[in-house]
Amino acid sequence: MRSVPLVAALSAATVLAAPAAAWAHGGAGAAYAGEAGHYEVYAYDAVAAAAPGQLEYRLILLDHANDGPADGARAVVRATLAGGSRSVGPVTARSVANVYYYDLPDPGSSTWTVHLSLDGPLGPATTTYRMHGLSEGAPAASPTPAADATHTRRDNTDVLVGIGVAAALAAAAAGVVAYRRRRTPEDGPTP
Repeated sequence: MRSVPLVAALSAATVLAAPAAAWAHGGAGAAYAGEAGHYEVYAYDAVAAAAPGQLEYRLILLDHANDGPADGARAVVRATLAGGSRSVGPVTARSVANVYYYDLPDPGSSTWTVHLSLDGPLGPATTTYRMHGLSEGAPAASPTPAADATHTRRDNTDVLVGIGVAAALAAAAAGVVAYRRRRTPEDGPTP
């Protein structure tokens, strides 16, 4: 059959191009890994945000039942400094697929106690965890502004999706080459 190699190549391309954010995390580097209702929550320590004195924190949300991405949730955080000396929030996180970003002031050598409220396709849920600021002595400086203000942040998801697409194209090309090499003269002319 002529369509078997093509179907195999397209199947490989589909698998390789699946959402990279769902596969890429593995929980590696998470400062907090836990459950909130039907969600798996991975929270990561801060990086410098666009605004001086602010830090950007990141969450990855997965469906606890199948480890698939939990897209479309509304994530709201309230944060309190250790000892209760300062509170921030509510802050609604920005999302790209199942990766959620929120900004908080740099807590310095203190830590934030973050109260996360989720509401989305998997239902409502809450959890609480602690987040650190940048290492003591490292200022929360703004990153260098990009030439195009609409592309000020490039996260790992963009890179992983690009790698997945490149791998899918390579697999499809290899399938076509293998198919053409296997053809015999009685199969007729190449379509």
